[in-house]
Amino acid sequence: MKTKRQFNGRHWETGSIHNALAMQGIKAPHTGQPYSEALLLGVSGGIAFGYFTFKYKGYLPHVAMLTRNTFNPFSTILERLGVAQDIQQTNKADVAEKNLLSTLESGLYPLVWADQFSLPYNCLSPDNAMWGMLPILAVETDGKSVTVADRSSHCICPWQI
Repeated sequence: MKTKRQFNGRHWETGSIHNALAMQGIKAPHTGQPYSEALLLGVSGGIAFGYFTFKYKGYLPHVAMLTRNTFNPFSTILERLGVAQDIQQTNKADVAEKNLLSTLESGLYPLVWADQFSLPYNCLSPDNAMWGMLPILAVETDGKSVTVADRSSHCICPWQI
């Protein structure tokens, strides 16, 4: 594997896109710096506020607070910035792994939608009734694991494949 890097993106949508664009060397034309998360938040539709209360059988009641535009902010950012995308989707794990590894080997840094309950470093209990997909940046592979950047600006974590 390559050496560790520092990633500054913190939020799922804006942070993963910030990290991906920065890794590709793409800079904002008005600053000559990587696109900031603040700018990406504005491009996505900006700040919003909302809340939802939930009560599901077998789970404690809970509330979800919204502080961002929730209407496809990830794809909205990419579309509004004119970012070219090669979207690869499959429901077969072996095909997904092959696609991921071949993209990394090509020198690109793919954004991957991953289930937060399946990522071991989140310390969430697997639950067949609960899942939550979020974008993370795949950075490199040694053939046994993939190193990802996910919300932390302090480290990158290996993820077993």
